[in-house]
Parts: sequence; C-alpha cells; structure tokens
Amino acid sequence: MQTGKVEVDQSVRVEELTKDTVLALANRQVSFTLVIPRRAKRVLREKFRREGKRKKFAPYVFAVAISEALKRAPFQSSDVVVDIEYPGYEKEILGIVKQYHPLLEVYFTSIGKKSPAHFAAYGVYIGRKTPDYTISTSTLLRLLEETKNGPRTVTPRDKPDDSQLT
Repeated sequence: MQTGKVEVDQSVRVEELTKDTVLALANRQVSFTLVIPRRAKRVLREKFRREGKRKKFAPYVFAVAISEALKRAPFQSSDVVVDIEYPGYEKEILGIVKQYHPLLEVYFTSIGKKSPAHFAAYGVYIGRKTPDYTISTSTLLRLLEETKNGPRTVTPRDKPDDSQLT
C-alpha cells in the first residue's frame, strides 16, 4: 500500500541502555513500530566502543533501524520526515537511509509531541500497543556492517578547468 508522507520518532533514545527503544513510522492513516531491545543496544555500544566510534553509536543504530522499519512496514512512503534526534549527524543518517532506500525523500525537522509517530512510539513504550517488529542483535550487526561496505561515491581528484574541456 502506498501512503504519503510519514514521520519518524523514537521513544527512549538509543543511548539509554536500561530500556528498549521504540521507533515509529506513522501518519494519520498508518503506523509501524520497531523495538530495539536494550540487550542489543548494549552489544552494539560495546562494538562501537572497541572500534573507537562511541559517538557514532546512537545515530548509526537509529539510521539502520529507520531503514529496517521502512523495509518491513506494510506500506510504502515517498517522503519521510525524521525528528531531529541527533543534531549534527543528519548527513550520516541520510546516507545510511538512502543506501537502502535511494528514491526516498528524507527531511529532518522537530516533529513535536502531537505527531502520529510520537503517539505510536509512546503507545508501545507504555504498553498500550504491541510492537509490530522487534529487531534482533544479529540483524542490527549485519545492517551496520553493510553500511561500512556500502556503495561509495568516487570523485575525481583534480577537477579540470574550462581550458582543458575544449
């Protein structure tokens, strides 16, 4: 099923390791929720720590979780509005999401507490709704590994000036 724009929000930030994180894709018609278990977050944080990339842990896990939620949702969207959860990491998040969904238009803005995505994520967090999908540690590890080996853009080292083009 094709739907218009969806918003993305999370309840409990990825870096909070004592609780599960709930990520939601939603608009007024549809919603899809994905849970990142606290155990998986602990394993992943340790992996990032060992690699010396502690600061990238939360935004990268957030990005691959968005990609997986978009893949598993029973609807397709052409536009996604992502809540600004990790300021300064929008470019990396966008790159990871676009690696899996190249035709998707992705925007970043503050979506607020009245967003359908906020209600969906919070509803699962407080136990009023059941999650649609719980992502495994192995799936997260595989997705994160794929982002390292994903498509790379090759740019020429020296840009020719106009005189060399004739």
